[in-house]
Amino acid sequence: MIHELIHKPGEEMAKEKHVPHIEVLGDKVKVSCGKEIMHPSTNEHYIVWMKLYGIDKEGKFRELGSYYPKPVEEQPVAHFSVDVSNQKEFHALIFCNIHGLWENKLDL
Repeated sequence: MIHELIHKPGEEMAKEKHVPHIEVLGDKVKVSCGKEIMHPSTNEHYIVWMKLYGIDKEGKFRELGSYYPKPVEEQPVAHFSVDVSNQKEFHALIFCNIHGLWENKLDL
């Protein structure tokens, strides 16, 4: 089942630098790969993509944005312009080229 392939907060495998951190900053949502320890961005170990999803107040789930950081050149940090007032939950997914898919969510 695909759900079993997604790593979540609390798992031990390199959780500090793989779990997406979601932060609301006014009308933007910042997603970073790691909170206190940032994920590396090298040619050998990097974040392939980052996605932000939302569940609005009507219960509709939709993709709000995607970011594909360039290894070595860019850090795995994305800012998405979002109508935060219409959302009740955010879900972030990141994909590491070595450690796979990671998820986190933020309830508003």
